[in-house]
Amino acid sequence: MRKRTPSAIEPPIPFAVRDGRSWVAGARFDRALLCHSPEYTPRAADALIGIFSDYIDFR
Repeated sequence: MRKRTPSAIEPPIPFAVRDGRSWVAGARFDRALLCHSPEYTPRAADALIGIFSDYIDFR
């Protein structure tokens, strides 16, 4: 395998792992997005889409 040299190096991005139960948003959300990609998600995941409608108003 050939070793490659990057043309530029970006500065590091801070990252912290947090427990989702302790996370609090700084404001209320007014938008949500759910993507359905049949070629990249298992068919079993389709059953979960209906559950999201309890939390997201799909218009």
